[in-house]
Amino acid sequence: MSQTKIKAGGFDPDVITGTTALAAVPASTDELIISDAGTLKRIDFTHIQSHLVPISSVALTGNTNPVRFDDVFSATYNKYQLILTDLCPQTDDVSVRFRFRDGSSTLEASNTYEHVSFGVQSDENDTTTLSTNNDDNIQIGHKALGHSAATSGISGIIFVNDPQSTSNYANIHYDLKTADGDGFTLYKTSGAGAYKQATTAVEGFELTCSSNGFTSGRIDIFGVKNA
Repeated sequence: MSQTKIKAGGFDPDVITGTTALAAVPASTDELIISDAGTLKRIDFTHIQSHLVPISSVALTGNTNPVRFDDVFSATYNKYQLILTDLCPQTDDVSVRFRFRDGSSTLEASNTYEHVSFGVQSDENDTTTLSTNNDDNIQIGHKALGHSAATSGISGIIFVNDPQSTSNYANIHYDLKTADGDGFTLYKTSGAGAYKQATTAVEGFELTCSSNGFTSGRIDIFGVKNA
């Protein structure tokens, strides 16, 4: 049977619209057809997808405390980004704490974490530092970071490096912003922390408020592909 070339104006959209929808992000080995300078070629989706691969997310409502994610760190990626968007605690002036999880257990023993941070705020010229080498959590923020007003949500990035390693401490570094209750004073905090048990391959994490919980906001977790 002879084949007819499909040309501009002669392509029936039903060839696509009449086919079963994938309804998901294509797998890395799924194939597409492209025109490479006029020559048709196939290409694996892995070559065009973002280096940030969605793994999990949650939109917070009510009064959630803690916020837990299990089985989000694996051997598939050795770097992860956690994107916080407008996290609003129920109570003003709360501390926000990060802990790793191993399976379904939170790693929260005394003297197993160390963390350091520095912060600035828009109505002061001085910086504030915090350093602790024996704690049961990583405090993200140099002082009371969270405020309940919608204009004051916590936003930013937490970077997690090689959490499955059993030869290095599971660690994070972060860059976050928030504001006071009326939204007029801006706070910027950067810092880092580590879980000082090098033989533990961690699989998840939790965020907690020092008082009550989070009433709104969003957390997205991405695996970072190596270039």
